Amino acid sequence: MQQDKTKKHGRFRKALAWFLGSVLAGSLIGLALVVALDISFNNTRSSHSAPKAKTVSVTENGYSGNSTQAKVAPVVLNDQLKQTAEEAQHAVVSIVAHVSMDTVFGRQEGASIGSGVVYKIEKDSIIIVTNAHVIEGAGDLYLYFDVENLAPLTIKGQDSEQDLAVLEVKKEDLPEAYKDDLATIEWGDSDKVRVGDTCMAVGCPYSLEYTDSAALGIISSTQREISYDGKTLTVMQTDAAINPGNSGGAVIDSDGRLIGIVSAKIEMNSVEGMGFFIPVNTVRPIVDQLIDQGSIDHPSLGIAKYDVISESIAEIYDVPVGLIVYSVTPGSAGDKAGLVSGDIITEIDGQTIKELADINRMLDQYKVGDTVELTVIRVRGGQEPVKMQLTLVSSLAQDKASGSFFNDRE
Repeated sequence: MQQDKTKKHGRFRKALAWFLGSVLAGSLIGLALVVALDISFNNTRSSHSAPKAKTVSVTENGYSGNSTQAKVAPVVLNDQLKQTAEEAQHAVVSIVAHVSMDTVFGRQEGASIGSGVVYKIEKDSIIIVTNAHVIEGAGDLYLYFDVENLAPLTIKGQDSEQDLAVLEVKKEDLPEAYKDDLATIEWGDSDKVRVGDTCMAVGCPYSLEYTDSAALGIISSTQREISYDGKTLTVMQTDAAINPGNSGGAVIDSDGRLIGIVSAKIEMNSVEGMGFFIPVNTVRPIVDQLIDQGSIDHPSLGIAKYDVISESIAEIYDVPVGLIVYSVTPGSAGDKAGLVSGDIITEIDGQTIKELADINRMLDQYKVGDTVELTVIRVRGGQEPVKMQLTLVSSLAQDKASGSFFNDRE
């Protein structure tokens, strides 16, 4: 048994070496996944290095220099939030994923990092919530404590449509020094969150050197819709500092309650302080279903790549508002319905499409196998609408994941 554990730890250290090597080579995988035009997903997480420190790094964002703010704010923040941040750190973990990548030097072994939140502590195992994109394309997954202490993670379920995944670590695999280090966090009510509320993002921004970082901010919006790969997420917005590596980490309120799971940020030189998180009231039912079933079967149009033409784009190019078909996989549901590249779907069963979120709302009314009627404008063949019958397929069984007309990931 001791020999088996030695071999296992050896593999863990090798995985970490892959990660460090990939950083030095400049080819770290999964640090940013561009969402729609400018939103990028962060595949890096928060970790626990050595037993928990009693201090916390808090980034105080947004103070104008006003004398009252300068004198009062730091005191208030330290008194109210320091303990909150320290407690949250015990519920936020670091995830290292072994990946293989194609580089100019050929196929290389590397690693990506991400964050996770402890959801449940059971008799023999610990359940962790993270983003689906954090573990996308990963081979072996590890819970990271420090260079010499890692523990293997297994995937219990994932839902790429909502960008959530559930992982499990066995208690017997936890390093002895960290067996009692992890804790759950109280879940809040994201429906009660209001614009201007104080919040903190806790995670591992950028690299494993910055584990257990806490960034202070406010709630900038309680409802935003971000789109990636033809999917739409309804999220909340914050100006708390979110960087590659925070994905899957926690957003907590001033009382230390979890209000969301970090998911994305806008990454542009001209943009600062626009991060997004999935509200907990969305997260909990999905996580519970993933634990029970391992996956969530969403009805899908079966179109390989698509995106929505907004009113502004429609006006510029003199085309209708709707869902533009970028590519159709031969033999797919879209192909069988008669769709071709360049078609614009303006309605589904008489319901008008104006934005990507409309697609999710419409498809949620159906189940896999249902037939819907599409109203289609074939721009290359004229502006007259035609009707097509399409049978909805499982999102789990699609030959190819949906992509974006404006952001082809291939």
